[in-house]
Amino acid sequence: MKGTTKAPDGSKVLISNYDEKSIQYRENGSQSISGKSLPKVNNKKFKCSVDSVVICDADQEKKGTKIKVLSFAITNYHQKWDVSEISNKNINKAKKRIKPQYLTVSESQEEYYNSLGPRTPRR
Repeated sequence: MKGTTKAPDGSKVLISNYDEKSIQYRENGSQSISGKSLPKVNNKKFKCSVDSVVICDADQEKKGTKIKVLSFAITNYHQKWDVSEISNKNINKAKKRIKPQYLTVSESQEEYYNSLGPRTPRR
């Protein structure tokens, strides 16, 4: 995923399932292109990979399915990359200011998901 933002340089980009009823709600699915770190805004732009396994519920991981997500940049975010849960405070603040987006599951994402075997909900 790539895009532009009004967020200042150095802000970290987070992506989560938008649906409060989702078992994946508040889980961060963004990662820098180089891996193992959160993506950052640079010159009002960002690029990141999105882990579809993190943002999709089990019944959503099929080619062509549209996943409603919240994508936002945050300043002074000091959580480590491997801390995947986003606080209610940060999610609620972002939801008040930002409209959701839709990401479409690709064929390769569906194949990867199916290769993982049965999925156990995290919550």
